[in-house]
Amino acid sequence: MMFENNKKLIGKHVILECAGAQAHLGIVKMKALINEAAIKAGATPITNKFHHFGEGMGVTGVLVLAESHITVHTWPENNYAAFDFFMCGVCDPELAAQFVMDHDKDGEYSMISIDRQRPMNIESKLIA
Repeated sequence: MMFENNKKLIGKHVILECAGAQAHLGIVKMKALINEAAIKAGATPITNKFHHFGEGMGVTGVLVLAESHITVHTWPENNYAAFDFFMCGVCDPELAAQFVMDHDKDGEYSMISIDRQRPMNIESKLIA
């Protein structure tokens, strides 16, 4: 694992906000999009769960990965989709986010990348 400022890097969390085509995807196309994004990032999809809120409404979903997860929530009425990509190990969630952005070259995006890390000076405690 990498170390930064006396902390142990556990994983990376990327938050992606989109204004564009992703906001209007139904469940089938959204599942395909984030499944392929996971694979591009080097992650291993395990299972998923999605829900559609009804005609003209958005979807919410989670793709569970061996390395953590990808979540999405869309608001087509606001032309907005929010994605979270959280991965550990050798996976790169920024590659997954880039794949989603490449889905709509005309979209508008905001991306934040957060290193998920545990301070090294905190003693681990086992729970019996």
